[in-house]
Amino acid sequence: MDTLSENTEIVNLRIDSLKANRNFFTILFTIESAMLAIMVDHLEPMFAELSTAIFLLSLALVFMLFGLFALTDSLHFYSKHVEYRYMWLKEVHGEAYPKENSEGMAIEALKRALEADEVGYYYLKWGILTILWSFASFIPTLKLLGFYYELGLFLLVGVLLTLTMIGTYKVTHHRKSWREAFRKFFIRKPLFPS
Repeated sequence: MDTLSENTEIVNLRIDSLKANRNFFTILFTIESAMLAIMVDHLEPMFAELSTAIFLLSLALVFMLFGLFALTDSLHFYSKHVEYRYMWLKEVHGEAYPKENSEGMAIEALKRALEADEVGYYYLKWGILTILWSFASFIPTLKLLGFYYELGLFLLVGVLLTLTMIGTYKVTHHRKSWREAFRKFFIRKPLFPS
């Protein structure tokens, strides 16, 4: 296999992976939207009790919208990278970008793709975390134990779900310590600072 087809295959695998992730989060977004619609429409008598869950689900929807937008941007820039690197046509690209060259444009598109990847996954992490907290927020609506016990249980379950998610992130991203996992999970630095 020559270098051109190997590189193209690698980029295509990356694009396919991003498409799969985008599809997964689109399905999750749809399910969450349906849950929110059901809560607002059919559980109106319990609206006050469910207001925390509705707020958190709405916030998660916003995070997921931003994440899906960034992943879509990433796919777009990966395709631009392939186009500029392997399909540069002077008659087309040279006319559109007369002061640019294929190598420089390809590198810039790849940087944008990687940055969009990072931003997309950052928002999606926050979206999933917010969904988990919205699930935990149903505990105070049970009204079985008394408000303060239910509030304590809500916070305990929310923290345990957060720790489980960060623990998963720690393992999948090979973070050496919990401190590093927390820092990398919650704080995003630009890959290519201006």
